[in-house]
Amino acid sequence: MDSNGREYSEHFAGFIASHQEIQVPLTQLHHLHSRYLQLNKSFLEETRELENRYLVEYGRVFAERQAIIDPGRTKVPHGIPEFWLVAMKNNSTIADAIQPRDEEVLKFLKDVRVETLGKVQGFRLVFEFDENNFFTNKTLTKTFKYGYENDYTGDLKQERATGCEIDWNRGKELTAPIESELDGGGETESFFTFFNTSTNEKTNKRKESGESDDEDESDWALDSDFELGEEFNDTLVPHALYWYTGEARWYESDDDDVEDDEEGGDVDGEDGEDEEDEEDEGDESEEEMPVSRQATSVPGPSAQGSTVGQAPVSPSAIEYQNIEKEKALRRELAEKEKALGKEHADTLTSVYDLARVLRDLGKCKEGEKMSRRALEGREKALGKVHYQTLISVNALALVLERQGKFKEAEEMSQRYLEGMEKLEGKEHYRTLMAVSNLALMLWHQGKSEAAEELHRRALEGREKALGKEHVDTLTSVSHMALALRDQGRYEEAEQMGLRAVKGREKTLGREHPDTQESVNNLEWLQRRQGKLR
Repeated sequence: MDSNGREYSEHFAGFIASHQEIQVPLTQLHHLHSRYLQLNKSFLEETRELENRYLVEYGRVFAERQAIIDPGRTKVPHGIPEFWLVAMKNNSTIADAIQPRDEEVLKFLKDVRVETLGKVQGFRLVFEFDENNFFTNKTLTKTFKYGYENDYTGDLKQERATGCEIDWNRGKELTAPIESELDGGGETESFFTFFNTSTNEKTNKRKESGESDDEDESDWALDSDFELGEEFNDTLVPHALYWYTGEARWYESDDDDVEDDEEGGDVDGEDGEDEEDEEDEGDESEEEMPVSRQATSVPGPSAQGSTVGQAPVSPSAIEYQNIEKEKALRRELAEKEKALGKEHADTLTSVYDLARVLRDLGKCKEGEKMSRRALEGREKALGKVHYQTLISVNALALVLERQGKFKEAEEMSQRYLEGMEKLEGKEHYRTLMAVSNLALMLWHQGKSEAAEELHRRALEGREKALGKEHVDTLTSVSHMALALRDQGRYEEAEQMGLRAVKGREKTLGREHPDTQESVNNLEWLQRRQGKLR
């Protein structure tokens, strides 16, 4: 024990015992470090107090927000129906947990708010519901508590996610166990299983007893609960308006979180405009189009959103990142197969993620194999029209297209679109992305007229849902220009190309790669018509 009353760790005690010649300065350093740790503890406590004070202020703002969203059913106007359901479905992390049956209940969700736990590290989510015929609860809660990992990092660790009892009405329970021919039965997949309780008690007991620290299913449940809870706490609740309108998706640009398969961003950057203009300066009639139908091995800007203000990433850097991801995912997959089995949902997620990285690295044969495994596993476990099954269908379509297997790729893209129409409706943003993906698949095969029809549908849907200057809308404008161009309809293509340039200059800036590609395409069209030399 040092002069501050702090116990020596077993390691430090052993170290100074074996280094008697420097024991005095070592103990002095330990004393100073103890003072630092105490200061850091005070800093963290004061930071938490400051956060709690501002959480109260946030709460006042959010209460006013809720009064606008849901002013009461006896008042006019009636606010914004299904505000929280729409916001949740626009967040891909949360949407993954929502099943079609859940939506009927979530339509009654009036408010989602965050409460502080005072001096305890953590937060509580409160879901407030209107009266409904599914359960009698007015509110459902989930409480998340953290503990400190260790003195060295000061990092927090997940301790416990405490749910609540749902008082289901008879015959309405969405989480009731069901019998299954596949596995003999189990818990129904539902968003409302989120209100179960999960802890790390098994992990702590293993550590105390010296057993292996291999993760088991309880660890995955805790991780999953915290991932979803933190998504509500950190992004959905504070930025609910942006999630309702869909704008927030374009600020979520972390590469690790982008579902490029789902968003369509990997078919020539979804914009189909990755490759440079390889113009033959000697003979205009031999000039190549600015956009090639050859799939590129390096994905372009993600359709998830713009990269305004970001430095461009070199292909070599992207490739290095993917090589490292591949290594990490292979290790993760092996661990999950051992702990959870080959058909567990978390295992299949790792299979799916690995398939995408392999495709991006050009290892398409193995990527196809992994994509098929993820699809078959999810079809078996979830059915053919589940969201995770459908994004696996789209992933398979992309890797097939990369290998020139256009017929099967087109069939998969068509299946993806039909599934999204059934699951989300014809005007949902994910459905419109599926429309755009299929259009690109057709365009890559030279089916420009069929591609135009679908691009026009995507454009009209995005104009209605997102507005005329949204980045996705402008992507569809650019697609339309390409489809019209390939049919020789240069004047119409030029009009679309000019709209794409002006819109992207305003939205993304003149120097953005997407803007520059649109400029190149427009200049090609103008040269083709003799308007530019």
